[in-house]
Amino acid sequence: MKSNIFFTKYKIDQVFAGNRAYKSQTEWIEFFNKEKKAMISAPDVYKAPDFILRNLRGEPIKYWLVTSTRICYNPNDLEARIIHDFRSTVVKPLDKSVVVPVYSYELIEKVVKGEGLKFLQVLFGTEDDASKLIKRLETINKREAKEIKVCTPQQKFRKTFSFNCIGFAYFTDAFYIDSGHKIIRSDGGVSYGVSVSSA
Repeated sequence: MKSNIFFTKYKIDQVFAGNRAYKSQTEWIEFFNKEKKAMISAPDVYKAPDFILRNLRGEPIKYWLVTSTRICYNPNDLEARIIHDFRSTVVKPLDKSVVVPVYSYELIEKVVKGEGLKFLQVLFGTEDDASKLIKRLETINKREAKEIKVCTPQQKFRKTFSFNCIGFAYFTDAFYIDSGHKIIRSDGGVSYGVSVSSA
């Protein structure tokens, strides 16, 4: 299995996988492992060129972009494990613990204050400061900061549903970074494959 930090290079597919199939994260992981591809992660989205989300922008409301990034929540506090490339047999998953505050569709400008900045840095695999992080997200989704919102589950739901994946969606009012919506966990959405080869 190849490490996904220093020894690989990625080429993200330009179209949704499986002819725009709609799958849960678990189903997509199985699909991509069989295809010998990685599944797009939150850091892949953050660092990739513009074309990745262009299709999603053209289909507001209809699609959630499901990633391989999973958040496993502690039931009794706000600590959580963020795992990129969860259960991939193609690339080595990356796992880090961090505080994940509760956000009920909070604006990104509020989220980057305090513990939220560290959460987003781990989520996107970056050390960018608040200003750079916001600017990058604005570039990715072609929306201003006032139209970028973050959602994570309340503590009571973390006891019932101990994990979720990270999903992205364009709605008419905002671009959502979401790990709190049960639809992402159960019904799922579209995804992208990532070809990996030795550097």
